[in-house]
Amino acid sequence: FFRGTMQSLEAIVGQLFVNAIKTSFPALAAVKPLITPGRDLASGEFQCNNALQLPKLLKAANVADAPKSPQEVGQCIVKNLPENNVIADTVVAPQGFINIKIAKKYVADQLYDILQDGLKPPPQKKQRVLVDFSSPNIAKEMHVGHLRSTILGECLCRTFEFCGHEVIRVNHVGDWGTQFGMLIAHLKDNYPDFKTNTPPISDLVAFYKESKARFDADPAFKERAQQEVVALQGGNEENLKAWRLICEVSRVEFKKIYERLEVTVEEKGESFYNPYMPSMVQELMDAKLADVSDGAKVIVSGAQVPLTDLTQADVERLLQSNLLKTPMNEQPALVQCLTDEGFVVDDPEGVQCLKVGSGKKERLLALTAVDSNMGLETASKIAKGLSEALVKTQKTKQGKQLVVNAGFLDALHATPGLVSSTEESADSVFV
Repeated sequence: FFRGTMQSLEAIVGQLFVNAIKTSFPALAAVKPLITPGRDLASGEFQCNNALQLPKLLKAANVADAPKSPQEVGQCIVKNLPENNVIADTVVAPQGFINIKIAKKYVADQLYDILQDGLKPPPQKKQRVLVDFSSPNIAKEMHVGHLRSTILGECLCRTFEFCGHEVIRVNHVGDWGTQFGMLIAHLKDNYPDFKTNTPPISDLVAFYKESKARFDADPAFKERAQQEVVALQGGNEENLKAWRLICEVSRVEFKKIYERLEVTVEEKGESFYNPYMPSMVQELMDAKLADVSDGAKVIVSGAQVPLTDLTQADVERLLQSNLLKTPMNEQPALVQCLTDEGFVVDDPEGVQCLKVGSGKKERLLALTAVDSNMGLETASKIAKGLSEALVKTQKTKQGKQLVVNAGFLDALHATPGLVSSTEESADSVFV
């Protein structure tokens, strides 16, 4: 515990009454003090309410000759208060609560110590405290949200440090990711000699906006930017130098704000964790918590769910993550199911299409185009619309029950590796 600490007055009074209760009723030694601020300062600064509940506890503990009323219990507690210089007077009310007046000399002495030596923290066990705050993005200006986090984080750090804790001030800056691909590509185009001559990039925000405009408008530049990210994350030394240069320009600007606010931070950006990624990914793969999907390693989350227990949300996920990734025209069981439900129809030219949307927004999408290339947003909307039609609520004697379209269950069985089947358990899918 810390040295030079200062207990609160309420805690000091509470400890005095704990000692008095232990002396009065040894059988109730585990009772905690019930100290609250006084309702009327004229009657006392604090109030002890233990006596109101102790008669029942004494009876339950079979304490012989125990006082029967709360007032008698309160009088017994007051009688056994330890000698001290804190409490000036106590009065036991008829209801049993005890009004407590604090000695003026004690308060004066405490105030004198504070004026002479300053405030001291309350006694507590020292801990290591990590505060993650500020966290601006490289190549972008701080907005009010970052400033708010910076000020609140600094306040918390100073408070914890005052209390004697070991404080780690983490500034988790956004210094990794897709945006650096376009920044590096733009830097190479505008300052091809950046490796030997430091480019005069004073306005990094404007530089970022320029690169973003090119990224959005020029497909070739976008592809180059994506390749630059891969090279950066792979440790390409030229790209690392460009990345360090861009980060340093931002740090200079951030430092001006931190110094003006008298804020201290320790940068631990997103890039800090890059060297640890391969071992973490391998650990997830070994634990079968990650898998390979379309050439990418992804975290697998979910559980095996019996086909009889599937919900609308489960069906939506199955459609989006499995069935809609393969061209729909190659899934005859699913096509038959959706045809029966009126979702698959022929267009005027006789091409099988999926009805997407509703009302005025309804359109036909060729089954050959319903696959992993149609985009996440489109796949999500299709999956949601189909799931609402494929899972119905039926009333039974046992109450409402969800029923999944039988044709859809056939489509699940027809998808290789999707349905698990054992002698011990019902058919299930990973959702």
